[in-house]
Amino acid sequence: MRGAARTVAAVLCALALSLFLPATARADSAGGGDLHVAQTLGDRELTFVLRRVTGLPGPLHVDVLTHRGTPAGALRLGAVPAGVAADRAAGAPVGTVTSKASVRLGDEPGTYGTVLDIDRAGPWELVVEDGSRTARIPFVVPGQVTSPPERTVFAGFVAAGVLMLVTLFVAVRARRGSWVLLPASGVVAALATAVTAALLSASLPPPPEPGRDVDATQDNVTDPYAVVRPVSAEHSRPPASLETAAYTARPGERGTLRLDVNDGSTGLPA
Repeated sequence: MRGAARTVAAVLCALALSLFLPATARADSAGGGDLHVAQTLGDRELTFVLRRVTGLPGPLHVDVLTHRGTPAGALRLGAVPAGVAADRAAGAPVGTVTSKASVRLGDEPGTYGTVLDIDRAGPWELVVEDGSRTARIPFVVPGQVTSPPERTVFAGFVAAGVLMLVTLFVAVRARRGSWVLLPASGVVAALATAVTAALLSASLPPPPEPGRDVDATQDNVTDPYAVVRPVSAEHSRPPASLETAAYTARPGERGTLRLDVNDGSTGLPA
């Protein structure tokens, strides 16, 4: 029993030592800051500031900055989820306006703000209308991303805690001190796994960022580590957007599908 007590004490010391080791590094979220976009809408030169969404569901604060010579008037804003997802039943359909708001621009240059509701992570579009023109500003709402090393560290410490309780129980109840070595070895192995994952997490490259390195979808925003890193160009602001108009047609009959291609910067027809 004296040998078992020494083993338990050694395991406790190892657990205490692991608490002082560096913690695992968290992954950088996609779309990590506020988005500033200069937008031309008719005879208006505007700057839109989309504040970072910090919780889901949560508010998206939009500030519209007007410049000298910008005419007064009202703008209608809408938030539209974009991209594709494996689970098509999650949330509102892609392409539908889920939140609307209006901004009244004054005669003097200044900042005019409003709030839209965001209910999911992934790619979105801010639709801006002035009554005759429409512009679309794409943006990405980041999700809570947990890296694989971080999950390994968490699982290792949980396993070490459970095996620690088993070790204490065996040390008290077992008549042979050698039995305590089995769960104690498991504690050491779990701690070694957690500490190794924590140390290696800092040297692992970050995943490709949706909206910058890859086209943003709901799937790769919520789990960017599942994406194979490609070599691609800038995808944060497409040069043009394609819109389709719904129409009613019966099977076997001819119908007309209307396609509108608009400039991504000005909202004018391309």
